[in-house]
This record gives sequence, C-alpha cells and structure tokens, in this order.
Amino acid sequence: MFAERLQEALNCIEATNKDIAEYAGFDRTNISHLRSGRRTAKPSGATTEKLIEGICIFAKKNDKTEALRTLIGAKDESTQDGLKSALTSWLFEGEEHTVKPAAAKEKKRRSKMHSFGERLETAMDLASVSNIRLSKLVHTDASLISRYRKGLRTPYSNPELLNHLCLVLYERIQNVGRINELADCCGVPSEEFDEEDFYNWLYDRKDH
Repeated sequence: MFAERLQEALNCIEATNKDIAEYAGFDRTNISHLRSGRRTAKPSGATTEKLIEGICIFAKKNDKTEALRTLIGAKDESTQDGLKSALTSWLFEGEEHTVKPAAAKEKKRRSKMHSFGERLETAMDLASVSNIRLSKLVHTDASLISRYRKGLRTPYSNPELLNHLCLVLYERIQNVGRINELADCCGVPSEEFDEEDFYNWLYDRKDH
C-alpha cells in the first residue's frame, strides 16, 4: 500500500525521484527503492519525516499543493504541518506498525562504538568490502573512505553520500547473510531490524 500510494502522490504532483530527493536530502536511489517497495519506511521514522517534507516543499514550489490535498482528501488542512500529518496518515493507511517509544528506541541504538569511523569500520567488515570497493560503489575517492574510517572526517555535510553509504552497506550485509550480526551491533532485535535502524545507528546525531 505504501509504495503504491507514494507512486500515486508523486505522479499527482508530477515529481521525479530526483526532484523529491533534492528537497528531502536523499540519494534519488532511496526514493526509487521506496516507490518500488524494495525499501520500507515507518510512520514515525526519520526517513518518512524527510520524505514528507520533500514532497510538501516540492508541491508548494510547483503550485501542486491543492492537487495533493485533493488526492489525499485533506482539503481542510490549510497549514503545511496539517498537510504533512494528513499525507503521512494517507500513505500508511491500512498498514499496521508498532511504534516504539522514542526513548526506548534511542537506548537500543546505543553501542560501545562511539564514533562514526568505528561504526563504519564495523559495517564494512560485516559487508566484506574494502575502501577501494566501497568507494567505487558510492562513487567517491578511496582516500575519503579511509579518512572516514580513521575518524579524520565525517560525511554529515554530504547527506547524499551518507544515504548512499547506508544503502550500499545495508544491502551488501544483507546479501552476505550477516544482517543479524548488524542488528546486534545496532542494539535492535533482528526481527525488528530494518534499513532505517541501520541509518540511525550509523548516522548518530551525537557525533556532531
């Protein structure tokens, strides 16, 4: 349902994956995976918050807000916040989600790895990927990956690269059958673990 409705909403406002990615601060492959159902999102998650923000900003800048309101049945929602709330409810209508208390979820994300470099190192080990291989997959320089691992730099000023790193590493770890080990590192039960949990663990806001 979510993927179909996201597709419908983006068609309604005549937005491409690239359009929404730019306003949401995503890599456009993330939008593609959400539209196709390859990636899931949660109503209260950071991914959904950024996605909704991107859609609403694009609609406003391109005079598509009224069309969007009509599509989701939110004609009475005159404020931007009201529209965001209505859009979230519409996208996830009919889907059951267990929303974890924010404090409990944050506690689960904590680990003994305090820096971005340490977490990246762990994820790369689980993915069995070298600096050179990862740099090619995310289209950047191997020396930059090396500096990330050593803690000399972080990618927080480049959200597109950060999103791409998360996506590539998560998929490779999943493909090599070590996703349960990753869930354990992230402090989330394996049956509840998903890509958004990995993103929130790797992208720890306490780092910056």
